[in-house]
Amino acid sequence: MKKITLILSLLGVLIIVNAQTEKSKILEKLRLELLPQTEDYNPYQYAREEHILSILEFRKEIEREDCENVKELIEMFNNNITDGIYRDEIDYIRHISRFQCKEAYDFLKTQILNNPSEITRYYSIMFLAWSLEPAHLSLIFEYAKRDSLSVKDNLALGSAFMIYGVYTSNSELKAKAIRLLDAVCYDFSSDTIPGFDSTMDILRSGCDACYFKLGGKAAIKYYTSLLGQREGFRKVAIASTIAELGEYESTFPIFVEAIHRGTANDILCALDGLKVIGSVEALRLIEEHTHSKNEKISKKAQEILKNIDKKRREE
Repeated sequence: MKKITLILSLLGVLIIVNAQTEKSKILEKLRLELLPQTEDYNPYQYAREEHILSILEFRKEIEREDCENVKELIEMFNNNITDGIYRDEIDYIRHISRFQCKEAYDFLKTQILNNPSEITRYYSIMFLAWSLEPAHLSLIFEYAKRDSLSVKDNLALGSAFMIYGVYTSNSELKAKAIRLLDAVCYDFSSDTIPGFDSTMDILRSGCDACYFKLGGKAAIKYYTSLLGQREGFRKVAIASTIAELGEYESTFPIFVEAIHRGTANDILCALDGLKVIGSVEALRLIEEHTHSKNEKISKKAQEILKNIDKKRREE
């Protein structure tokens, strides 16, 4: 019996080590795909790509291997025990998902299939996807075939397909994610969506995050649709995000307008957009503001140019 237990424990360790190794391989592959090796490298032009990599690096860092502990957490969840750390179901799901263990995966699958709470299923689907295990995709596909799916369900599925699509470079899954996101995310401009509660902001930010990671025309179209709903520095901030997605032609005039006629906050946001574009004209405008009478503006402009120069010398 002891031999069997030892063998099972060793198999568990091997599975975890293999999962970690696979994520390391994914990271290295993505790094080569996303980041260019050029002398005139502008780190701000690749903020999206750096963000994609940093998220996976963070997931790797917080993942845990002590499977006995996850059993205790699952038992606490089932017994509705709350304390200073685990205040609700979402806190439990977030922590349990960090364990690279069969028990954790089975727990998330149970929540997806049986938990009546839409927001709990939403997080469970997303966190299961972050395992990046191909074997878990079948359950997500099966869930997507249900007859009646809520807005939250579709957003969760869109998030899951985005995660798998972006981090495994799977164009079909990215396309599937875009179709699901397009069907629900544009409605978030309204504050009167039936069936929504205080989690509205979480779901809106979920749409923002998904499109940003997906990038491309679908993301630019989504963020452009938000421009008309924003004024002042919030509009400039959205334009800065669009620039990070690679759209410079339509965003540059917004930054120029803010630089010349905007408030201090508008100018600070415009500097963020100009540093992404990184053209001769954009850098000239930033250079002009290194001597601004506003200390925040001059300091930010100086730091931007300093960071670009530093990164280029490192390359």
